[in-house]
Amino acid sequence: MTTLRFTFDGRDLAGAPDSSLAAALTACGTRVYRHTNSGAPRGIFCGMGVCQDCLVTVDGQPNQRACMTPLRDGMQVQTQTPRPDLTAPPVQSRTAQRLSPAVLVVGGGAGGLNAAIAARKAGADVILLDERKNPGGQYFKQRASAGLPPLDPQQEAGRKLVQAALSAGVDILTQAEVWGAFDGPEIMAADPTQVHAIRPGAVIVATGAYERPAMIPGWTLPGVMTVGAAQTL
Repeated sequence: MTTLRFTFDGRDLAGAPDSSLAAALTACGTRVYRHTNSGAPRGIFCGMGVCQDCLVTVDGQPNQRACMTPLRDGMQVQTQTPRPDLTAPPVQSRTAQRLSPAVLVVGGGAGGLNAAIAARKAGADVILLDERKNPGGQYFKQRASAGLPPLDPQQEAGRKLVQAALSAGVDILTQAEVWGAFDGPEIMAADPTQVHAIRPGAVIVATGAYERPAMIPGWTLPGVMTVGAAQTL
């Protein structure tokens, strides 16, 4: 299998294509990604970009969520130090793609996909935004590599739901994060290559939920994670 080469604190490592940075680091046996202001180590915990415990510095840019960052060949990653210097990234001028669907759905989990399908069946043109590379959400987590068979019936049900949305004509934009909402409404979102300025007739927010773990002694130790993070890995 082809692997992607990257470095972590100067060590040469390799990871599988379609991995997140957190998945690649975990597979290489790396558990500590950053240190707190008190010097305590932290690693992946929620696995879905909520807790911020897996922040690392990537190619000189701090505060990158390892669980949400796709692995790239040649990536240089460092353990994040407490209160890193915030250097501005190079300015990239982008012209926003202006979209005006009848319905905009934010979130590609079970709720968002079903809402999008229902809107399409009612005759509306629909755009769905999801921050993950593959829709399905936390309940219907899909495999990172397209074409691989589902691991269990729940994943298979999610695959069928995603396919139903695509077959219904839902326009799904993945790796798209909403960063602003203004009167209009106007929703601003960005993916790795494009900025979107969306003025929908209606907005459905289906951003889902996340686990509420019990705070017990040792829960912050690197290697301790939620069931959802383990499932994602």
